[in-house]
Amino acid sequence: MESACPDATTRRFLMKLLLDSIAIAERLGPNSWSVTLFKEGFRLNVGQVEAFTYKRHLAHYFMFGALSGRAYTVGDIIPTFFRSMPQPQSVFIGSAKELQRIHPALAQAHKGFVQTAAVTTKGKPRRCSYSRYHSPGLYQYAVHVVSPYRASGGRRGAA
Repeated sequence: MESACPDATTRRFLMKLLLDSIAIAERLGPNSWSVTLFKEGFRLNVGQVEAFTYKRHLAHYFMFGALSGRAYTVGDIIPTFFRSMPQPQSVFIGSAKELQRIHPALAQAHKGFVQTAAVTTKGKPRRCSYSRYHSPGLYQYAVHVVSPYRASGGRRGAA
């Protein structure tokens, strides 16, 4: 992650968001999420969909529901369409610093996205379709980076 995001403060922010998103999914279904590590970043999948990605210095932060006008002040927000999810869906695409600046306006809609993705339409926990690509090392790294700043839970520190 250091090479994908060299700035320690920005990396800590991304890892905190990652852990926050995981915690939301974890409460609804411990097998509903997985994280994948790439040379140039990471992806959090929840259920059958991508929920948060940082790759090639761009964050993709997925949301469900209406957004406030403030959400449109930095980065790009575009509609998305995952068949397993109801509408309206959207994704913020921008730098980590832009996401950090606008995050308060996006957080509730992202939480709604993760909650919706983690369960079926009948409310049963989904099993993440991408579990075979799960990186327990990335989860452990995120906990290590964030742990001086907050306690974190979660079941997936090991494969």
